[in-house]
Amino acid sequence: MEYAELNLQNKSAEIVAYTIEQGRIVLQTSEGEMEILPRDLHVVKFPKKNECLIFFGPVGEHQLYIKYVNIRGYLIQQMGQIPEKFSFAERIFGMGLWPFVLIGGGFVTIGLIIYFLLLPWLADRATEHFPMEQEISLGKELMSQYTSGETVDTAGTRLLNEFGKTIAFNTKYPLHFTLIESKTVNTFAVPGGEIVVYTGILDILKTEEELAGLMAHEASHVIQRHSIRSMMRQLAGSMLIGLIVGDVGDISSTLIGQADQFRNLSYSRELETEADLKGMEILVNSKINPKGMVGLLNGLKQEHSSGTDLPEFLLTHPAPDSRIEAIENSMENYISKYEVNLTRNEIFKQLKAAKPMF
Repeated sequence: MEYAELNLQNKSAEIVAYTIEQGRIVLQTSEGEMEILPRDLHVVKFPKKNECLIFFGPVGEHQLYIKYVNIRGYLIQQMGQIPEKFSFAERIFGMGLWPFVLIGGGFVTIGLIIYFLLLPWLADRATEHFPMEQEISLGKELMSQYTSGETVDTAGTRLLNEFGKTIAFNTKYPLHFTLIESKTVNTFAVPGGEIVVYTGILDILKTEEELAGLMAHEASHVIQRHSIRSMMRQLAGSMLIGLIVGDVGDISSTLIGQADQFRNLSYSRELETEADLKGMEILVNSKINPKGMVGLLNGLKQEHSSGTDLPEFLLTHPAPDSRIEAIENSMENYISKYEVNLTRNEIFKQLKAAKPMF
């Protein structure tokens, strides 16, 4: 045997020699010969490979430590069944890779739950508690970045806002539309009420109802705080820290740092559907035919099918076919009379003709 130690009732006893054979352990000690039979074994532990600790006696009051190659197998071979006891770590390592697979799978599952359920929920709660005044201030800061280096059509912007006054948005947000001279076929909403429209998208509009549908849709993104909610979800980790410590200013700084992402933000199908339905409601309450929204999306599809690149509006406002179908289905719920608004019609003509009346 390689090495052995003996403690009798917590007192060390010198081992002169020992053997393990024929169903017993025989110790030659300074206290005399001692025989340990299987029935004397209380607990046998294996703290490390090739090591064992035997507790024996009526209540395991004596301890025998043995270090020997494959001591567990040798004990079982010579003593028969032994009352083994393993630590948690020993049991885990003794089970092979399965515990690690299960533990790893558990962490992955928890991570997925946090990512897909907890973080979006926390982001939505953060959006709800984000002050409107702070959101409006954030929007103005973002707009100063967006309009820097761009050519703002001042006269067209005035016309666009006059057109907006004929639509019943029914919101506390100070909606303001800015028209930028560009061939880009796009429009996007900025938190707090600022909405950017490119002249490129006006070129494909055929009716005032289509322009009203476009403005109602973008206003719905503002009213329902979709851009803030989407960015909160994308930045949920840092947003969570700010929410916990109550540092709204820090959240605003983080959002301002993501200015380009607001401009190119792609909404989820859920948020697009919300904006479409809210936009439909705005149009109906304004006595504007909601078919204009369908005409808008069809016009964008035709723009793409004509051989040009996919309009940026469809990149940031995806799934036009399903959206058109959903809008057409929802129109069945609205039975209303739509009115001709001569002021709105005249403003639309001047926007298309680029001949402002101001």
